[in-house]
Amino acid sequence: MHELLLHTFKAIEHELIRYCVLRDGERMQEFARGGEIDLLVPETHFEQLAVLLSRLDYKKLSAWGHTPHHFFITYHKASDSWIKLDIVTRVTYGNPIHTLHTSLADNCIQHRRRLGLVFVPSVEDEFMTLLLHCVLDKGYIAQHRGARLKELSHRVNDDAYFSLLLSQYWVPDSNWPQLSSLVDA
Repeated sequence: MHELLLHTFKAIEHELIRYCVLRDGERMQEFARGGEIDLLVPETHFEQLAVLLSRLDYKKLSAWGHTPHHFFITYHKASDSWIKLDIVTRVTYGNPIHTLHTSLADNCIQHRRRLGLVFVPSVEDEFMTLLLHCVLDKGYIAQHRGARLKELSHRVNDDAYFSLLLSQYWVPDSNWPQLSSLVDA
């Protein structure tokens, strides 16, 4: 993991700010040369996080038309790399405007799990948020996202919780065996 990201995550945890890396938490080592990280924080922790990021020399970027996204960026001179944090306090979907609001943010924070040096959503929450992101925001499933969905589908272990997510956020009469076979295909 990039040393600046490591320092940032340690500072966030030191301040007791709850968060999870919404996507690509399993790929943190690939950010050794910078990049963009999607973070979810509870709305009640956002101002505290914004103050902390300012102290860490992150600059807030304008985000007109990108609600509920808040962008922060910093430059790391030693590695000649940029780190951008895309911070959301709600999980919403839609393209071009995020108008489909969900309660998935609370779920992701409540069920988050430690993965290496960061917190990430539970397998079930990550699967659902990634699937909805691909379908509703992007309009397609990129190859690397499809591979991640397939990997996650084989790791779902809370069938009752996942069935609840499916009934709330996916096609009403779908079921997990049906969706799982589609993902495998």
